[in-house]
Amino acid sequence: MSHPPSATPALLAALLLAVSACAPDQLAGDAASPTAARQAGGGVHIVTSVFALASLAQRVAPGAQVELLSVGGGDPHAMALTAGQRAAIAEADVVLHTGDIGFQPHVEQAVAAADGQVVSITKEVSHDALRELATGDGHDAIDPHVWLSPSHMTAVARAIAAATKTAGGAPGKALTDNAATLAGELTALEGEIERLLTGCAHRTALVDHEAWGYLLAPRGVAQRGISGAGGHGRAGPRRLAELADLIESEQLPGVFAQAGRARGSAAALAAEANVTRFEVDPLVIPDDPDAWLKRGYQKLLTAQAATFADGLACRP
Repeated sequence: MSHPPSATPALLAALLLAVSACAPDQLAGDAASPTAARQAGGGVHIVTSVFALASLAQRVAPGAQVELLSVGGGDPHAMALTAGQRAAIAEADVVLHTGDIGFQPHVEQAVAAADGQVVSITKEVSHDALRELATGDGHDAIDPHVWLSPSHMTAVARAIAAATKTAGGAPGKALTDNAATLAGELTALEGEIERLLTGCAHRTALVDHEAWGYLLAPRGVAQRGISGAGGHGRAGPRRLAELADLIESEQLPGVFAQAGRARGSAAALAAEANVTRFEVDPLVIPDDPDAWLKRGYQKLLTAQAATFADGLACRP
C-alpha cells in the first residue's frame, strides 16, 4: 500500500482536527436526528496518540475537537512528548490510549496526570482477547495493536461515547447511537477481513515488526519478525541468510514492511532473496495525519488486510 509523504514540520506538534457544534440534548428515548448525530460530542476536547482511536472518536463524536498527537514519522513506541502535548493530555476532556502496558511510556505517564475522562483499550477489551508479544529480552508483554482486530474495538467505541457524554458532550443519545452504528460496521469489517484472509497458500508472514498477531493469528497465519522477537532492531547477516533460506524452502513470495521509515533489514532481505517487499502499516501514527484521517481507520485496515492477502496468495 502506498503511504502519504513524511510529515511537514508543522505536524511535529499536535495535529488539531476540530469540528465544533452544539445542539440541545434530546429527550430520553427519542431517536437521534441526522443533525444531532453530526453534532454529537460538541464542545468536548478529545486527545489521543493512536491514529485508530482518533478515527473512531471522529465517528462517535463528530462534533468534538479531536486532537491526534503526532511524532512526525518517528517511532511511536519511543514517542517523546513536547510540553504542549503534555498540556493537551492534562487538560483534555477525554484521553484515549492503549493502557498502562509500556507501549508509549511517556504518553502513559502523562495520562496518569490527566484531569479528564480516560479510555484505555486494554481495560475495555476482554483480558482473554489480549495477545502477548515477545519483547526479545526473555519476557512477554501485552501486544498493544488491538485495533488490528476491529471486533475488539466495538467495546472501545462504546466507551468513547460514554466518556464523551460524561465529559459534557451532547446530545448523549446521538453519541450512543453513533457508537452502536460504528460497532455494527466494525463487526462487518471483521467478517470482510476473514473473507480476504481465507484460503491462504502461505501460512508464514515475514514482517519487519511483529505487530500483526491480532490480524493474522485468528486466520492461522504466523508472523515472524525479520529482526527477531519484537522486530525493532536490525537483522545481522546470519539472520538474513537464515530467512533467505526460509523464503526459498517455503517459496514465500515476499516480506511485509512499513514504508517511509528506516526498515533496512526488510529491504535487505527482499533484495537478497529477490522477492517483493509488500508495504503495510500497523496504523499507530501516520506520517500524514490529515490524509489518513480523511480515509479513516476502516478503509486503511481493509487495505492492510488486502495487502497481506495478496502477499500470502489468499483465495477468498
